[in-house]
Amino acid sequence: MATLYGEVIAPAQRFAYLLCANGDDAAELAQEAFVKAYARVSHLEDPSAVQAYLRKTIVNLVRGRGRKRRVERVYAHLFEQRHDTAARAQEVPDDALWCALDRLSTRQRAALVLRYYMDFSEQQTAETLGCSVPAVKSLTARGMRILRSALEEAPDDAR
Repeated sequence: MATLYGEVIAPAQRFAYLLCANGDDAAELAQEAFVKAYARVSHLEDPSAVQAYLRKTIVNLVRGRGRKRRVERVYAHLFEQRHDTAARAQEVPDDALWCALDRLSTRQRAALVLRYYMDFSEQQTAETLGCSVPAVKSLTARGMRILRSALEEAPDDAR
């Protein structure tokens, strides 16, 4: 178990981080997904399928948490708007990108991460998300449109 954990946990944490943008949550998600996947490892015909199973489990966990945290993010965003956003932009150089990513739904964000960061094919992305290839195309197109719009609206000092 320790060997398998050592092989799969770092890529799982990076993937989870790209979906949730929080290092602590990413570590927790990766560990929770590993526990769920480990219970299934003996049932998997192909041992290399562990990574795919982990990614799919992480997407599902993020979606579940996203439903619960959506209200929290709305209130957090309203609170942040009341404070000096220029100071926040100086603290985090890519603040505009993270703010733009927050506008995406969990599925859009997962589709963009899988397609453009992890370089998955549309078919691989569809399998991981549990949807069709046309749905992946739609999710990525809408996600990119939202990102472009958000980044165009961002103040120059936040970019």
